[in-house]
Amino acid sequence: MELPTALLDAYHATAYVVAAAPCPMVLNIGTRNEAAAQLLQSRGLKSALFISAHNPWSQPLPPRQNQSRHWRMVKELSQYGEVLSGFGVSPRGDWPAESGVLVLCDAPRQHERWIKLFAQIAAVRVTADGEVTLMVNPEPIPVVRQSLALNTWPPLKFDGFPAHQRLCFYPSSGSELLWAVMELDADLFVFTDKERRNGNWARIEASFIRNRKPIELLEYGWDYLKFRSGDKTGLLLWEDNNNTIDRLTKAGCKVHHFVGICDGCREGGNLECVHERPFVRRLMRIAADEMHYITDHSEPLQGISLKSVYGAGSIEGFVERALLSDFSQPRHRNFSREPDCYEWSEPDALFQLVSVYGRGVGDWQVQASELLVHSHDQALRTLSKSRENTQLVQYKVEKIYQKFLF
Repeated sequence: MELPTALLDAYHATAYVVAAAPCPMVLNIGTRNEAAAQLLQSRGLKSALFISAHNPWSQPLPPRQNQSRHWRMVKELSQYGEVLSGFGVSPRGDWPAESGVLVLCDAPRQHERWIKLFAQIAAVRVTADGEVTLMVNPEPIPVVRQSLALNTWPPLKFDGFPAHQRLCFYPSSGSELLWAVMELDADLFVFTDKERRNGNWARIEASFIRNRKPIELLEYGWDYLKFRSGDKTGLLLWEDNNNTIDRLTKAGCKVHHFVGICDGCREGGNLECVHERPFVRRLMRIAADEMHYITDHSEPLQGISLKSVYGAGSIEGFVERALLSDFSQPRHRNFSREPDCYEWSEPDALFQLVSVYGRGVGDWQVQASELLVHSHDQALRTLSKSRENTQLVQYKVEKIYQKFLF
């Protein structure tokens, strides 16, 4: 990536101060540093990296958020080598000082990964010869259409779904499992959560960094977040799950993966379970052919009593085949926007078990009939390992276009 002249000049003008013992020094790009050379030679290293986690993509953040990012970075880098604290400061005073570190790790690929992981435009590389050079992030700078430093919500409104090939829908998603869900076979991931505090950017970013997944914020709007992880795009909409189904329907989108885990219905935070018949009926109208359906709680599919508070029931409760029209009506008040009437409207749906992931002795194991087809094995294992529940189950859903009358 080629940097604008003004930005390049700013990096060259900055002084990168390593304040920690045993070797305090000031690094300047393009100027040989004897102290750095002696330090690396004494440790038998060919290179090291000075990097900050402040102000991703040069978008100013409040001090508390910057410090939180800094300590997460220190925790990550400490696993690879000694971390010497420091800071970067502009002699011209046109940019606030940023906390940074010199990490003594001789691994150029890791250096590049860290620049991407912490969304930095560039970092400073030091060699055993004392050369100090600028290492630029190879990825293009994203268009962040509102400053992240604003204390009020930006006025930008969600204006549509980006072009995609395969879509995954995860309602009532919260923030902790997005990184794992984005391992599934899709390129656009639509998450929803009505409560902003359950899906705020700081939590999302922290979960990706904690699990060593790349994360970049693209847009921060009034009612949504748009971000990227690798070559996949995530959208988090702060709204009711049914509103998102309306949006997807209006846009003509089809759902290839549906994830219904930890939606809050058993913890008291969600008034409508995403696995109850009224909601699933609406989902079927936008389901792609052979949509994959992942759940950790579904009374009709897993035999879980609505009286249970936590957990996903017993492995023995799984059924291998079930029709949506055979799902019982909710036994408690349902808050779906349309009644679950007796007159059935198409399409119906056939749920066929694909795989079951349960906690085995000392590890996670696949437990399913030998006749069943296992797909998306590694992605579902990743999702399973991120959960404390006893198991996840995946179904393949086939839509059936014929009318039923009860």
